[in-house]
Formats: sequence, C-alpha cells, structure tokens
Amino acid sequence: MSFTEFCCRSGGSNLNAGTRTGNSTEPGTGADLTYASGNWVASTGVFTPASGDPVADGVAVGDFASVYADGATVTGFVGRVTARTTTTITVSLTAKAGTAPTDGTGTRTLKIGGAWQGPNGSSGFPFTLDFANATNSSSHLPRINFKNDADYSITANIANATTYTVLQGYTTSYGDGGKAVLKSPNNATSFTLLTINQDGPSIVDFIFKENGNAGALHGLQLGGGFHRVKVFRCVAHSIRGNGFHVSWPFDGRPLLVECEAYDCNGSNTSNFGGFYADNSTMTCIRCISHDNTQHGFSLTTGQARTLILINCISDTNTGVGIFGFTDNAHVIINCDLYNNTSHGISLGSLGATSYIENCNFIKNGGWGINRANNFPAIIRNNAFGSGTQANTSGKISSTVSLIETGTIDYPSDAIPYVDAPNGDFSITLAEAKNAGRGAYTQTQSGYAGTVGYPDIGAAQSQCTGGGGGGVRMVNIRGGADQ
Repeated sequence: MSFTEFCCRSGGSNLNAGTRTGNSTEPGTGADLTYASGNWVASTGVFTPASGDPVADGVAVGDFASVYADGATVTGFVGRVTARTTTTITVSLTAKAGTAPTDGTGTRTLKIGGAWQGPNGSSGFPFTLDFANATNSSSHLPRINFKNDADYSITANIANATTYTVLQGYTTSYGDGGKAVLKSPNNATSFTLLTINQDGPSIVDFIFKENGNAGALHGLQLGGGFHRVKVFRCVAHSIRGNGFHVSWPFDGRPLLVECEAYDCNGSNTSNFGGFYADNSTMTCIRCISHDNTQHGFSLTTGQARTLILINCISDTNTGVGIFGFTDNAHVIINCDLYNNTSHGISLGSLGATSYIENCNFIKNGGWGINRANNFPAIIRNNAFGSGTQANTSGKISSTVSLIETGTIDYPSDAIPYVDAPNGDFSITLAEAKNAGRGAYTQTQSGYAGTVGYPDIGAAQSQCTGGGGGGVRMVNIRGGADQ
C-alpha cells in the first residue's frame, strides 16, 4: 500500500515540513529550503519570500511546506505546494495539517522538506495536528513514521488529534517493524503517555514504557467516544496503571492485534493490569499479557460491554488471567491461561453469557474457570492441566446454566507448550494438537464437507499429528451437538 510519508527522527526540527514530497525516501534532518521573514496571506495560501527565486531554488509542485510565525518553536501548519513562481509559493489550504497562520508581512517563515524531531518534553507534535488531509496528489493515506534512533521522552500527556492516519515506528526503512519508544523521565507522578481522542488512526510498532514512579495512569489510552482505532504490534511495560486502557462507550470497539503488556499496574490498583476495558468493548487478537500486577485482561464496569479475545495468552499475572465483570457475552477462543496467581478466567458477579472454546487452563492458582453467577455459559473443547499442572481449585467452579462439551484432561504433569516459563507457548503436546472444536453446521442438500482441526491454545502447531480431535470436529448434518 502506498502512503503519503512523513518522518520523525533524531536531529530533526518540528519547524520542518516532515517530508519533501511524501515519498518513501527518509528526509534529512534539516529543511531542504528555508525562506525567513516573508509575507503570508492566510486566505489564499500565498507566501512571498523576502529573497530568493522559488523556481530557481528548486521548489516544486507537490513539495510539502511548513509555514509559521517567525520565532515559533513548533509549526502549526503543513501543506502541499500547489503552485510556485519566481516570487511566490502557493500552499494548499485543503491538502494540509493544522491551521494556517494569520496574515503576516515580513514575519512569516516557510520551510520545504526536512524531518521532524517528534515528541519531546512538553511537546506532543506531530500527534497534536490532524494529518488526515495532508495527502499527496494521489490522495494516499498519510503515514507518520517515527524512527527508533532515540527515545521520544515526554514530560506531559500527548492527546492525539490526528484522524485516519497511520502512526508507525521504524528502524531503517518505513514499515520495517522497528518499534519507536515513547516514555517519560519516570521520576515524577505518572501520566498517560498517549491518549487517542480521535476517530480512525492506526497506532503501529510503538513501545510505551516508564511513565512515572507514583500514581496510576496508563501507557496507551483509547478514549473520548470515537472509534475505528487500530493498535498493531505495540508494547506497554513498566507502567504505573494499565498498559492498554480502553475507556470508550460500548460503540467504540477498538481493535488490538499482536500487542504485549508486561510489568504493568505498578500501583497495584484494583482490577488493573495489562489490557483493561472500562465501560467499553475490547477486541484483542494474538495479544499477550504477562507478569502484570493483578489481571492480564480485564473488563470491569458497565453493561452491554464485551471482551473478544482470540489467540491470546495471559500468564503469570498476580490476579486473574481474564476478568470479565459485565453482563454481556464474552467471546474467548483459542487462548492460553497459564500460571496466574488467581483464576484462569473469572466471570464476575454481574454475570456473562460467555462462549469459551479451545482454550488451555494450566497451573492457575484458583479455578480454571470461575463463575460467580448463574448466567448461561458455553464451554467447548477446552483443556485442563492435571498433577503438578492442575489449576489449584479445580477446572470449573460451577455447573449451573452451563453447556460444557468436549473437555480434555491432559496427562498428569504434562504441559502442552514448548517452554511456557520462558514465554514459548508453541503447542507441542499430542493431546492438544488437532483437538479443538472446528465443526460447522451444514444441512442443505449437496452443501457439506467443511470441517476444521485447530489445536487447543493460542499458537497453532505446524505439524499434522495429534490426539483426539476428529470425533468432536465432524461436520454436523442436523444431528445432536458434537
């Protein structure tokens, strides 16, 4: 996918334009061209340099320009050049980010190109401008790239203002998977490092860490009543509050994919932990939450709120692996609950009509599944440790209003993973392979044959051997529940 590319890197300046043309070439730290003390007309976007010839200097239509009042330390406006003559540069008032500066005569500066410094100290730039319309002539979605050549150390919360923009870390080339670090000096009361208050941005390849030594605020907070936010491959650790804190109303529905939280909730706040949803639905896919104080994944207040966890891992947290304290349906599929001090999953006193399938419950200090209510739950094809790997209180705390089928008891002392204590939850035990539920109901004449053979647990094995799955996973032709 093509983007309109902007860049933050060490040595850059937040007075630059962030890119020359929006292409994939990493810009230098200095602006390509600077015109100081010129004239600016806000209503037309026309800048008149005090000296120089924009045509001869090489200014081109399609370049990006920053325009600001002389003496500023951070630009408030970046736009695409739409025309230039030997005496003027015209900057778009629609293909832009921020707000055009007011008219100025001999008091405005324009810079072409150059990388930004990015967030530092009390400045959250460029998160603080909306770049959704700062596109190239092909209208490619903007992406702001944050090079991980230095930590982005801030002293105050950043409230993100940009919508429908990708914000992504990198190491050498854009999109290479390198992770940018956003942190605080970690020597004062905590604050939330980044708050997403707008609709539609994607947060990719960031590490949020070390946000203070007192208080209970968070790494990344998704809040403010907006939705369509995606968080990919991000990490939160050494956080006083929650690593990832979701506080939208129920229609927010953020998506978190391949994220990790550890050493979070240093404040030991009740029900906090790695991933936390307050009065909100939260969907996590292939996320791992481990070694946190209290819970791995937690949804604690509000009605009609849902946890959707697919291929997630919660291990070695001091509380519950997955804590769902609402009265709506939680969907937990192919997850691993290992070595948590309390229960693997706890469905709180408000209840939950939950669906739990193909999950492993190994060596938790309470129940594998704890139910403090009589609300219906469907529990299918889950596996439980035994012997030294058993859940201390037992497998399931209640059988009232419970549909339980296909439960597997692993052999005594057996563990289904390669090396869970060191974080390798790859499935290796024969009894876990191909043993998960994969049935489909197909009753129309001539329409049949679909059947799946998933492993039990989050990380599916590559090999085909296994134990015990075929009977449970037959294609259903209108018969009894399998």
